Amino acid sequence: MVPTAATPNDRTIEQLSVHDQERVAEIVEGCLFALEDGKSVDFEKLVSDHPNLAEPLQRCLASLQTLHDAVHGSRDTVPSHFSLPVNKQLGDFVLGEVIGRGGMGIVYSAFQQSLSRRVALKILPENILSRPKHIQRFLLEAKAAGHLHHPNIVPVFATGEEAGIHYYAMQLIDGHSIEQLETFDWGKDNFRPAIDAAIDLANAIQYAHDCGIIHRDIKPSNIIVDRKSHVWITDFGLARHTNDNGLTTAGELVGTVNYMSPEQAQGKPLDERTDIYSLGATLYEMITGEQAFSGDTHQALLKRIALDEPTKPSKIKPAIPFDLETIVMKAMSKDREDRYSSAEAMAADLAAFRDGRSIAGRRPSPGKLASRWVAKHRMLVAVGMVGALATSLTFMVASAQVWLARNDMKAALAQSTTNLETARSNYWQSRNLLDKWNKTLIHELIEIPGAEAVQSAMLADTITYYESFLDRSSDDPQLSADIALARLQLASAYHQSGNDARALENYNIALASHEARYATSPNEDSYPFIVALNDMALVQLRLGKTDEAIANLSRIIQHYSAVDDRESRDVESVSVLAAAYVNLAQALESKGESKKTQESLDTAETIYRSAIAQYPEQRRLLSELGAVVDHKATFYADKDLKQAIQLAADAVALHSEFLKYEPRSLLGMRLLGASVHNHAVLLSKSNQESVAREQYQLAVTTRKDLTRWHPTYAQHWRDLAVSLNALAMLECKVESWDAAEVAFQGSIDALRLLTDQVDDRPVVKHQEALAAAISNLEKVKTHRRSTVPADQSASNFRLQERVGS
Repeated sequence: MVPTAATPNDRTIEQLSVHDQERVAEIVEGCLFALEDGKSVDFEKLVSDHPNLAEPLQRCLASLQTLHDAVHGSRDTVPSHFSLPVNKQLGDFVLGEVIGRGGMGIVYSAFQQSLSRRVALKILPENILSRPKHIQRFLLEAKAAGHLHHPNIVPVFATGEEAGIHYYAMQLIDGHSIEQLETFDWGKDNFRPAIDAAIDLANAIQYAHDCGIIHRDIKPSNIIVDRKSHVWITDFGLARHTNDNGLTTAGELVGTVNYMSPEQAQGKPLDERTDIYSLGATLYEMITGEQAFSGDTHQALLKRIALDEPTKPSKIKPAIPFDLETIVMKAMSKDREDRYSSAEAMAADLAAFRDGRSIAGRRPSPGKLASRWVAKHRMLVAVGMVGALATSLTFMVASAQVWLARNDMKAALAQSTTNLETARSNYWQSRNLLDKWNKTLIHELIEIPGAEAVQSAMLADTITYYESFLDRSSDDPQLSADIALARLQLASAYHQSGNDARALENYNIALASHEARYATSPNEDSYPFIVALNDMALVQLRLGKTDEAIANLSRIIQHYSAVDDRESRDVESVSVLAAAYVNLAQALESKGESKKTQESLDTAETIYRSAIAQYPEQRRLLSELGAVVDHKATFYADKDLKQAIQLAADAVALHSEFLKYEPRSLLGMRLLGASVHNHAVLLSKSNQESVAREQYQLAVTTRKDLTRWHPTYAQHWRDLAVSLNALAMLECKVESWDAAEVAFQGSIDALRLLTDQVDDRPVVKHQEALAAAISNLEKVKTHRRSTVPADQSASNFRLQERVGS
C-alpha cells in the first residue's frame, strides 16, 4: 500500500538527530533501489518497524512513491497491457482507439452520441482505482481543466463514472505533442515558430494562474501542436489550486523530472513560478534540440537541476540571439526571485524580442551567481579558500556581462565614461582573481587532504569560464591583449587537467597573438608569455616534441640573458629561468647530449644558490634547489657514483631545511621522500647496505606519513610501495629473509589498498605492480624452503626490481 502524504503538522526530517536523518536516508535509498529493480515494497511495514521515525519516514516514502509514479507512469501507473475494447460504451461515449498514455490515465478517441462529435476521452485505469490520492488527482484534473476556457488550453466537455471507471471528455486535437514532432524547427536557426508558440503558451499559463491553477507539469509531451500550428496545453493531472494544499505538501515531489523547477526537485512548496521555469526548460529544448538537464540516475538528475546551471543555449547553437538566450536563462533561474514575476511578463519579453524591441528581462545578478557558486562548491568553504573568492566572484560575473556581451558594453559606453571605467575596474579585479585562482589556489588544493574532487571541479569551472570568454569576445583591438592572456589561462587549465593536446593548441594561439602585438608594442608585459613558454615546453616533452621544447626553453634563456643586471630580476623571474634550465637539461638528456645536460643543471643550481642568498625569506627556493640537486644526483649515478651520493645527501639536507619552516607541506614531504629514496638507491649501488637500509626505512616512514595525511592520493601509496619493495630487495641482497618478507608484505598491502580503494578506475600499472610484489614474496618463500645450494639456485631467483616505479 502506498503511504499517504504527511500533514503539515507532522514532525519534519530536519527535527531528527543526525543519526536518525542518516537512518531515514538509508531506508529510502533501499526502497529506491528496490523500486528501480521492479520489486514491491511494503511501505506500511517499514513505517511500523521504525515508530520513532514514523512521521518523517512516511513523508519521504510518499515523496519517493510519487516521484517513481511520475517518472515511470507508463510502466507502473498505466501498464501498456491495460486497455478497454473498441466500441465499449461509457455513458454517452463510445470508445475508439487508444491515442495516448500518461501518468494519470489513458486517452481514447471517442464518439459522443448526444452531440454527434468526436472527442478525446481520458479514463483512470482500474489498477489504480484503489489509490484514493490518484482518484482525487484525476478528478482535480477534470475540474481544473473544466474551469479553464482559453484558446490555448484543451477544453473539458464533461466528466462521468461508469461501472467504477472514472473518465472525462475533452476536445479532440488533430495534431501531435511537441515531443513527437519532427517538423517543428527544433535546433534550426529559424526560431520564430518556437517564439510564437512560447508566447501563446505563456499567455495560457498566465490565464490559468489568474484562475488560481498551477499546472506543475509543463513539458513538451503536454503541449500539442495541431495541423494549423496552433498550440494547446493539456494534462492538468498534477495541477493544484493556489488555495488548496490538500494533495501535496512540502517534501513531496510531483512533475516530470527533466522539466522540474529546482524547488520541485528539492520537494519544496511551489508557486506559479514553477510553471515559468518549466516553460523556460521547454523553450530551451525547442530552440536547442537538447534537454537542459539529463542524468544517468534520478538522484543525479535531481541534483543537477537543484545545483547546476544549464549549458547556455548559444554554446549548443551559436545562432541563438543573446536576448533570446537571456529570456530562457531568466525563466530558468535557480532562485525563483530571479525569474519572471509572471508568465505574462515572460510573454511580453518574448513578443518584444520577436518584434525587434528591447527586452526588459536581465539575467541573474552577479551577486546571486556568486552566492550560488559558493553554495554549489561548499567544500571550498570547508577548506578555507572561499572567503575572498565568494566576495570577488561578483566582479568575475560582472566582467563577463559588461566586457564580453557586446550589447552591455555598448550600453555602458553610451551612458558615460565613468561606467566604462567602472566596468574596466571590475573586469580586472575579477580577472586578477581568476588568474590567482588558476595559478595558485588550484595548486594549493593539492596540500589539502581529500580535495582532489574540488580541484577537478575548479579546473572544470575555470575552463568553462575562459572558453565562454573567448567565445563571446570580438576583434576589438583593446581586448586583443586580454584575450591572449585569457587564452594562456585556458591553456594552463587544460595543462593541469591533463589535456595536453588542447593545452598546446591554446598556448600556440596565445603566443602567436602576443608576438604579433609585441612587434609593434615592445613595451607590452612579456612575463606571462615567458612563463607560458616553460609550461608549453613541458607539454611538448610529454608529447615527445623534444626539439620544439628545446626551442621554447632556449627562447626563455635568451630573453633573460638580455638582463645583464641579475639584481634586477625578481624572485619569480629567477624561478622561471632556473626551471627553464632544468627542463632544458631533461630534454637534452633524452637526446643523449650529456655535456650540455650537465651544463644546464649546473647553471640552474648556480641561479638558485644566488637567489637564495638574495632572497633568504623565500624558503621555497630551498626546496626548488633540492629538486635540482636531486636531478643532478640521478644524472651522475652512472658517471661518478661517489659524487652522485654526495649530491643526493645534499638534496636531502635542502628538503629537510625547507621543512623546518614548512613542516606540514605535502609537496615538501613528497620531495623529501623522493630524495631519501634516491639516496638509498645510490648507497645500495655502492654496496653500502647498512646506510642504505637506514635511508630506505626513513623513506618508508616519510611516505607512510604522507598516506596518513592524504590517504586518497594514489601517488603516495604508489611511492610507499616502491620504497618498501626496494627495501625488501636490499634485504634479499644481504639474505635477511625475515625482513625481506615483512617489507614485501608491506608493499603488497599498500598496493592492494591502492587498487581496491584509492583508484576510482582500474589502473594497469598498479595491478601489474601488485602482481610483481606478490611474485617476489612467493619467490622469497620458495627460495627459503629450497634445499638446493644457493649458488645453484641463484639463476632461478630473479626479483622484479622496478615494482611500481
